[in-house]
Amino acid sequence: MELDYTWVSSARAVNDPNDLIKAYGPQGQDQLRVSQIQPTANEVIDLRKDEKTVSLTPTMPMRLIEPIASTASRAPVGTGVAWGVELLAANQSRFDGQGAVVAVLDTGIASTHMAFARSAVIVENFTSDDNVVDANGHGTHCAGTVAGDMVDGIRIGIAPGIDKLLCGKVLTDDGQGSTTAIVKGVQWASMQGAQVISMSLGIDFPGYVENLHKMRGLELKAAVSLALQAYVSNIDMFSRLGDSLSALSYIGQGSLLIGAAGNESKRPHFTIGTSPPAVASSVVSVSAIDQQMQAAEFSNTDADVCAPGVDIASAGLDGGIAVLSGTSMAAPHVAGVAALWVQKFLESDQIPGVEQLKSALYSRMTTAANLPSGNESDVGRGLVLAPLL
Repeated sequence: MELDYTWVSSARAVNDPNDLIKAYGPQGQDQLRVSQIQPTANEVIDLRKDEKTVSLTPTMPMRLIEPIASTASRAPVGTGVAWGVELLAANQSRFDGQGAVVAVLDTGIASTHMAFARSAVIVENFTSDDNVVDANGHGTHCAGTVAGDMVDGIRIGIAPGIDKLLCGKVLTDDGQGSTTAIVKGVQWASMQGAQVISMSLGIDFPGYVENLHKMRGLELKAAVSLALQAYVSNIDMFSRLGDSLSALSYIGQGSLLIGAAGNESKRPHFTIGTSPPAVASSVVSVSAIDQQMQAAEFSNTDADVCAPGVDIASAGLDGGIAVLSGTSMAAPHVAGVAALWVQKFLESDQIPGVEQLKSALYSRMTTAANLPSGNESDVGRGLVLAPLL
């Protein structure tokens, strides 16, 4: 049985993706080619021996991390500021993201929404959809939390002054995609100069098992075993992809990956750990908290940090505000805070690398010990906060 594979190859023999950076400098990422292929078993063996192969992993289906239905028709906003923006002190910060380039890889964006009037929005389509415009709403909502301006008198975004908002449509309007599309989207965002890349999506493991079992005819046990191998392989691939983006920091072009932890938990009955790609070692994973700063009942565990993710007001497809809940809503809060740190570094004539941005995020926060649960499994290191001065 032949499976689809995501093949990342280079224009020359390479032992490590970082070698491309050393050889080509700023054009290193451009030397990588991302393809979806269907090799035979023997071809898989040969490709893995090929010195031009950077990564060869089974292509797995991806999906948006489905938001949880909100109980609020409109999130509490206090003084005209969405509660998440206020909790992270973004409305008190003198920074608004100027100079930062942030990518949101999702279902696209409704770029004509008033929330994005201040930013230059660049869109690229990596799906089979003919229409690049977001018809789902998930991507638009996430983008609004990163960089949305005032909507109906409410500030919805953490960093409304960013220079460029890159929106890679890596998921179709029904929220489906593939690991190949995600890798292509990450590479594109990096080449466009994104210092921060936000992803509120995950691997559809049950869907892959079902495909192997029902569509490919494998026995269920074999399908699960093969899917587990592919799952582990893809986690490693995302880790190495992030390491490659981190290496670009040495030439001033690093990209910090930020991912939503997932919504599969159901407190108090059970919890589930962070799902890929967020679980990859080079991705900053984000869990969700509510307005009482408690872990959201749906939020997966063992993330790196936490952020607001319940009853989040952001840009809706109707041109106004939509209220959604999920770790999908939490991750773009952290991406927005990272953009504020980018501006702070740039104003000090520093080009922030990936590790510098991580350190900055971790340097100013409400630590887990000072949050109500006090449980690092629920909230990671703690709640990230915006730089003020």
